[in-house]
Amino acid sequence: MMGGLLSGYISGILSGELFLPVGLGTLIGFTLGFLAGQPVGLLAILSGSVSGITSGIIGALLGAILQFDNAM
Repeated sequence: MMGGLLSGYISGILSGELFLPVGLGTLIGFTLGFLAGQPVGLLAILSGSVSGITSGIIGALLGAILQFDNAM
């Protein structure tokens, strides 16, 4: 979950758009969630994948919205 959130957040800060950070965050979050749940079983794989997808989207939104260049 933290991998998707962090990758979406960093790519959202670096890019002013939303398409690339959302795609990158969900892809990395899904992959890390899938790999983390692999040794445990099917339910852990599904839970990790879904949480990775949602955390990637949330991280990209946070990164795009919280721009520190012009706060006002």
